[in-house]
Amino acid sequence: MMKQKLQLLFTVAITIFFGTKTFSQDWETVGNPGFSAGFVEDVSLDFNANGEPYVAYRDGGNMLKATVMKFDGTNWNPVGSEGFSPGQVSFTSLAIDNSGTPIIAYSDSAETSKATVMKFDGTNWVVVGSAGFSADTAYHTKLAIGNNNELFVAYQDWAEDFGVTVMKFNGSTWETVGDSGFSGSGSINTDPSLAINSNGEPFVAFRDSANGNRMTVMKFDGSDWILVGNAGFSSGNIINPSLAFNNNNEPYVAYTDGGNGDKASVMKFDGSNWVAVGNAGFTTDEAISTSLAFSDTGAPCVAFRDGANSNKVTTMIFDGTNWQAIGTEGFSEGSSGYISLAFDNSGKPTVAFLDGANDSGATVMKYTGTLATQEVEALSLTIYPNPAEDYINLEWGLDVQPQSFSIIDILGNIILKTSKVKQSINIENLRAGMYVLVINSENNISYKKFLKK
Repeated sequence: MMKQKLQLLFTVAITIFFGTKTFSQDWETVGNPGFSAGFVEDVSLDFNANGEPYVAYRDGGNMLKATVMKFDGTNWNPVGSEGFSPGQVSFTSLAIDNSGTPIIAYSDSAETSKATVMKFDGTNWVVVGSAGFSADTAYHTKLAIGNNNELFVAYQDWAEDFGVTVMKFNGSTWETVGDSGFSGSGSINTDPSLAINSNGEPFVAFRDSANGNRMTVMKFDGSDWILVGNAGFSSGNIINPSLAFNNNNEPYVAYTDGGNGDKASVMKFDGSNWVAVGNAGFTTDEAISTSLAFSDTGAPCVAFRDGANSNKVTTMIFDGTNWQAIGTEGFSEGSSGYISLAFDNSGKPTVAFLDGANDSGATVMKYTGTLATQEVEALSLTIYPNPAEDYINLEWGLDVQPQSFSIIDILGNIILKTSKVKQSINIENLRAGMYVLVINSENNISYKKFLKK
């Protein structure tokens, strides 16, 4: 009964739309599953400012050229033409700038596999700068956009003995950021991940062959590429590095951790050292194609191909102490690959992936539940101290007439419930993490986040 009430409170329900097929209780497909013309590789997901999802991929249904699709609320439609690139592509990477323009970077077979960037001008896809602007073959191209719409591309640089190079578009041409191949010579699986912090500084995480194929992160300080913490800081060799920043501008990395049975690990830089976020190797089994993103309240989330669940997609969130599955583990219909995680405007985690149950086409799925960290506060309510260790104190305005209190965890589970009106609540027995206090009044429900230390 309690579970039913909780589901009603957070509107955790499944709605079956025409043309939509649901595979789990709490994740649903966005449009049709396997909506691409053929099989896909190198899937990349992003949202524009209006919350509309876009997906880019290497399109097996269009001669392995680049395709970008957009969901209009009912169907997935091509942005421009399907297979718009002049030749075959590899390592497609999508980002949408502040004006809502979709931009894609890739390794371009029409330019001897050098790096090319294209953007959609409203009618056609056009080249940004020159096609094939890298000095030689570019592997693992990654695109990122700065706060002022600056375009950056990182790639593994054949011309620099497989070291990492980053280039920036200056408005007319592509120029190298710092030294080419600044990471040093590497193996063909360096696989850099690129992100720009709120200060406009580019960071790159990569598999560092000079340090046992462990994780290394570097940033550009305006003059040089410098280490962020120690080189090779992971416990063992890594693959699939995914780099992102939280709301406080702190860098995090997720990866498949060879030092922990190829399970997923996440680490963050605390200003001096890289420290584990929760337990290292927190997944049940092998986790491949790790993709890291942050909820709107700064909770790190990781999506991955889950070896413990027939290689289907699983997404997990860190609650301040532990990693928990968001909804059903292994929620996709079949096996998965090339997973890309992002959050929509309402704070819903969304994943795009190669869908083994639908001819290896592209599928996008969205979480239908409500993460407890999504705060909806209609009434005046204050909690202090916040963060708190033993007690939280409450103050409310005249528009609030409390009748009952509940505390729920990050996934919406009721941890404490009382019908007594209190202005101080004992939380010392709660484990550390993010919670939401729910106050039920006669005509309203008010929500407020707090952090238990």
